[in-house]
Amino acid sequence: MESKNLETQAPRSLHYGRDDRDNVTNIININQMKHIKELVWFSLAQAVAAFVVVWLWAQLMTHGEAWFGEAPDFMGMLAMPLIFMIVAVLSAGSVLGYPLYLALNKKDWSKAITLLLLTVAWLAIIAAIVVVSFAK
Repeated sequence: MESKNLETQAPRSLHYGRDDRDNVTNIININQMKHIKELVWFSLAQAVAAFVVVWLWAQLMTHGEAWFGEAPDFMGMLAMPLIFMIVAVLSAGSVLGYPLYLALNKKDWSKAITLLLLTVAWLAIIAAIVVVSFAK
């Protein structure tokens, strides 16, 4: 009877109780949430950058005739695929650049894949907004 009474009266620092484990878990969850927030915002920035590059390409294709004249000559026909390749490299770099850096240099594949998937999700949301806004 006395031994039970002594155990319950022991100082809290001698016990590793459920509350202590919960505090450690909460600290880990807070750090994970911080990293997830950073990835979400960074992926949004990447998606917006890719959208801006593609939007500029679309503006060039839509208004190119008014800006540069009606019939493209040989140089105009040569410039269009070159500009398209530059746009493709810029948009791929804005989406794949940092995830490739994370995967290859930092060896953080899970963060790289998560960032890439979040960026693609943001691009899908942006594409849906564009389609819905022009579907009128």
